[in-house]
Amino acid sequence: MTDKNSIWKLLSALLLVIVLIAVCGFQNAGNTGTQTVSQIVVYTAGVSQIFNNIGQSAHYIQVCSTSGSYTGLVDLEGSYDGATHWTTFALANYQVTPLIGCAVLQAGGYYQNVRSTTSATNISAWYNASSGPIAYAPAGLSDGGASAPTLCTHTSETNIAAGQNIAILTPPTTVGIKICTFQLSLAATPSTGALAFNYSSSNACTSVIALWGVLTFAGTPPVISMGSNVGALFSIPAGNYTCFYNTSGQTVVVDVSYAETPTTF
Repeated sequence: MTDKNSIWKLLSALLLVIVLIAVCGFQNAGNTGTQTVSQIVVYTAGVSQIFNNIGQSAHYIQVCSTSGSYTGLVDLEGSYDGATHWTTFALANYQVTPLIGCAVLQAGGYYQNVRSTTSATNISAWYNASSGPIAYAPAGLSDGGASAPTLCTHTSETNIAAGQNIAILTPPTTVGIKICTFQLSLAATPSTGALAFNYSSSNACTSVIALWGVLTFAGTPPVISMGSNVGALFSIPAGNYTCFYNTSGQTVVVDVSYAETPTTF
C-alpha cells in the first residue's frame, strides 16, 4: 500500500511540474522582455551627458530646431571607458541644408557609454534606446531594391590650387569607389568660378563624367560639407580616376571619405 501511495505521489508531482512548465511557456510565448530608456539630452559646450545605457543596442536621438532652423552637425558617439576614444557611430549633417522642425538619428550596436555632440546650440534633443537589436544603420534603398548602406572607412586630403583639374583618388584594380562625405575648405574669398567632382579613365582627368559641382562667387561659404559615413553620395566605376576641378580663384583643401566596393552602383 505504501509503495502505491509513493508512486501516486511521484506521478502527481511530475504532472504538476509539466503543467507549470506549460503555463510558463504560454505566458512567455518565446519572447523576452525589452528594456528601454528615455531621457532629455543636455548639452554643455556642445557635448551631452553620458546617457543611461544598460544593455541597450538600438539608439535613437530626436533633435528639433528651437529658433527657426538648425545649421550644424549632431552625432551619437560610443566609448568603452566613458573617458577616451569616443567614436562617432551615427552623424547627421545640417550644414548645407538646415534642419527645420525635428528629425531622428538612428543607429545600432552595443556601447558601454553613449553620448551626443553638436556644433551649434539652438536644438533640443531626446535620447531613446532599447535592448531590441537593430541593424547598425537603416537599410538602403536603390533602383534594385533594398541594400546594405555603404560604410566608408578610407579618407583622403588633397590641396588643389586654383586652375587645377587633377586626380585625387587612384582607382583600385578591380573595384569601384564610393564617396560618402566631402569637405571643401577655401583658403580665402573665391571669385566667380566653379568647384566640381568628376571621374575619368585618364589620370590627366580628360573627357570627364560629371558627379557634383557648385558655382563660386564672393559670397560662397569658406567651408562646404556634404554626406554621411553611412551611405554614398556618388559612385566612380572601376578603373576610373576620381577628379576635382577648381576655378574658384583660390586654393581649396578637399577632404573625402570613401569605400572601395565590388559594385559601381
